[in-house]
Amino acid sequence: MTGEERLSLAEKRLGTYPRFSAVPGTENVSALLGAMGDPHKKMRYVHVAGTNGKGSTTSMIATALTAAGYRTGLYTSPSVERLTERVCIDMAEADSGDFASALDLAMDSADRKGISPAQFDLLTAAAFYLFEKSGCEIVCAEVGLGGRLDATNVIENTEVAVITSISADHVAQLGSDLGGIAREKCGILKGGCPVVVYPCQPQEAMNAICACAKAEKSELVMPDLAALTDEKPGAFGTEFVYRGVGYKLNMPGRHFVMNAITAIEAMKVLARRGLKLTDEHTVRGVAAAPLTGRLQTLLEDPVILADGAHNPDAAQKLCRAISELFGDRRIITVMGMYSDKDYVPCVEAVAELSDVFLATEPDGSRARSAVDIWSAARGRAKSAYICPSVRSAIVQAVSFRRPGDVIICCGSFGLAGAAKKALAKYGPYISQFTK
Repeated sequence: MTGEERLSLAEKRLGTYPRFSAVPGTENVSALLGAMGDPHKKMRYVHVAGTNGKGSTTSMIATALTAAGYRTGLYTSPSVERLTERVCIDMAEADSGDFASALDLAMDSADRKGISPAQFDLLTAAAFYLFEKSGCEIVCAEVGLGGRLDATNVIENTEVAVITSISADHVAQLGSDLGGIAREKCGILKGGCPVVVYPCQPQEAMNAICACAKAEKSELVMPDLAALTDEKPGAFGTEFVYRGVGYKLNMPGRHFVMNAITAIEAMKVLARRGLKLTDEHTVRGVAAAPLTGRLQTLLEDPVILADGAHNPDAAQKLCRAISELFGDRRIITVMGMYSDKDYVPCVEAVAELSDVFLATEPDGSRARSAVDIWSAARGRAKSAYICPSVRSAIVQAVSFRRPGDVIICCGSFGLAGAAKKALAKYGPYISQFTK
């Protein structure tokens, strides 16, 4: 049996466990890791919480640490195309067979010990086990949801914590009060570890972050916006200078520049704490960080981009980036979302920019119906249609396209992943068809 086949079986078994724990917290994952030899206690960590920007920020730091020669683990979520995207060692996806073995061990341990973990508990335990077995010295871990009660918060040896952009998401679990949300995110602060904070926080969130840092005796570090100069935005990336050092970022949109300078400050903290990170490593980290489902270029001719903007703040940032980069072009949007998201403001914001809006559904039982997406877009986009699948929506988008138009696939990481898969198969044909 191949590694991919073993992982497919492990994923099916994983699906028999609940998505969320009946009692949120780290008790189950702590017990699970204990049954697996406490691998998480043998490594150092960069821990990243926030509403938006966690993935890109975490990836930049991990890429720089790998460039500096450290054996580095990277743990992110959600998946866009494959489960192994979440678990990288030295920026390479975990081997399917190795991760299947770790995941099976986690599930066997839970069943044997009578532990009742959620799916994310199992994924986290499997990831930490695989990182330790692979000899990782330091792990860059992105929080799954919240912070204080998240499975990743079982870690202890945090070198630096990072709080990215705060806004409302997962309202059922975290509420809508930004101060309360920020306090939950700051639950990752422990042991007086320094905390680096995204520079453009809502004041209510920032007040809470400052209070939490003071209570935990954590040094609070903020990027210096006055030190950010010479920004040169482009459709496929951005150049900028920060603290006198030039950077090239392969992610378009100013919010990614804000994520980058947050990551840079975190790397400077790591260097002060004795890690051998230079400006050269930081430059490489910013430039080479993977870009999966974050304003990712799927095709350049025609221009087709994918973005997992699945909450109102992320949708607004996506709209600003589209306006800045493609303000003089017609926009064709393919959009679908999950039912547990605040979809109406997201759809309305993107539809306002859309000359043609194609409502569809990502794969899976959690998908919001295309009819609901279309209803929210109707009257805001210049024209709106319903498509039964992501593939059919992309074909339809190409048929509507005129020279110079831009196609945006957005609304969830699941939709971004489906668009990427469709274009991996049909992209060459589309490029030929549109010439």
